[in-house]
Amino acid sequence: MSRSGQWGGFASAIAFCVLSAPAWGITSTGLASPAGSVKPSASTQPSWELNAGVANSCSEIDGSGLLTTVTVNNPSAASEQGVLSVMGVGQVGTTTDNSFSGIGSFGFVITVNTGYSVPAHTPITMQITTFKQPNFLGGVSFVDTHTWDCTTGAFVASAAPAPVPATSPWGLLVLAGLLLAAARLVARRRPS
Repeated sequence: MSRSGQWGGFASAIAFCVLSAPAWGITSTGLASPAGSVKPSASTQPSWELNAGVANSCSEIDGSGLLTTVTVNNPSAASEQGVLSVMGVGQVGTTTDNSFSGIGSFGFVITVNTGYSVPAHTPITMQITTFKQPNFLGGVSFVDTHTWDCTTGAFVASAAPAPVPATSPWGLLVLAGLLLAAARLVARRRPS
């Protein structure tokens, strides 16, 4: 194959990828968009939301779990699954409730499956996913993610991932056109 054919094929492949990005779910942040939207408030029914972090939770080796409180907003049966993660250690605990109902604040124990001991002020994150029906059916209704300081129990802001530079669909079209034009120009100037 001649170089002009290689450049033309390369430019066509780039143009295809650039133009197809929106169809693949690539957003302007460069990350795939979620399958469904989840409401950002515990006023959603059903929902299960962490009220407070756990002070003095930098070490958990005896398997007793972490005691906290949650707000439940669910007059009928739903379900929840949660994951407890410690920075530098990974997933150390879980929560699972195949069927729950109730409205109000309740005491709650986060089960710690893997013992850990970390330095003071290490972030600990709990993510609880509430499903619309018992046994994790009906789709996701609410996702609550909180990170706290293991020493004080105070919630801390999670660092958002840095945005990936991207351009609008119109910018992608212009870029694809420029790449195609450049490839054709190079292909015409090179002898076979």
